[in-house]
Amino acid sequence: MNRDKLFEHWHRQYRRLLKRQQVLLKESRSHGLPEQIHELRVTLRRLRLMVRVSAPLLDRDAAQRYRRWSRRITNASSHLRDFDVTLEWLASQQTDPRFTQTLEHRRWRLWKMARRRFLPPPPEVQSAVRRLETSKRGRQKLSRRYPERFARLHARVITQIPRFFAFNEADRHAFRRTIRLLRYLREFALTGRQREQDPLLEALSRPQAAMGEYQNVLLARQIIDTIESPAPPPALRRALVRSQARWQREIKSSLSDLTRIYRAQIRAGTLRRS
Repeated sequence: MNRDKLFEHWHRQYRRLLKRQQVLLKESRSHGLPEQIHELRVTLRRLRLMVRVSAPLLDRDAAQRYRRWSRRITNASSHLRDFDVTLEWLASQQTDPRFTQTLEHRRWRLWKMARRRFLPPPPEVQSAVRRLETSKRGRQKLSRRYPERFARLHARVITQIPRFFAFNEADRHAFRRTIRLLRYLREFALTGRQREQDPLLEALSRPQAAMGEYQNVLLARQIIDTIESPAPPPALRRALVRSQARWQREIKSSLSDLTRIYRAQIRAGTLRRS
């Protein structure tokens, strides 16, 4: 994708995400349904990345204030999302409703506390982050920063893959965040049709999804362990162990595929090293 096409594609997605953010904030504050909270968090992550990469094209102070505001919303909804993924996993296990009701009550109490913080950024920040520099100079800046950041992050991931299973949980989580950033960056430069056919995007999506599911199982286990009455049935604990092992296997397989595709694209010249 050439410089002008990259910028137009980037700018179009950026504007669309900013509009979607406004809608999701209102929905999350008014209703707080699990899918609304999840989509809000994904939208905010994508926008933080776009603001970071687009920093030279934005007012510096507004960009920093926006990112701080965005992280506050993400932090306010974090524990709420933990309960949502736990309840989603329990639903897949056809658990006794009496057991899930305890968590559902806790979840809605959390939402009532968190919703007070689901407020838009200050008007001057909202206005400033909408204004990307659209000049030739701005397009050149983006066309340089985008591939440089992608190559740097991709090189970091590839060098860390062989050590992934030796990482502690904090390092694994950081690795997953890097994979997620790479996936978002790849998506930003592709049209809808290209996304469906892009082998690298698919190779990035698989480990990100598997690591997310693995993390969700760990969260579910932690939250379920806090419930004393009714006590979690033994079958539920066994199901947690099986799910954890399943997603570990998928992580290993998907990381192997990502390494293979990365090397093939380096040899073909379609992806450059940092």
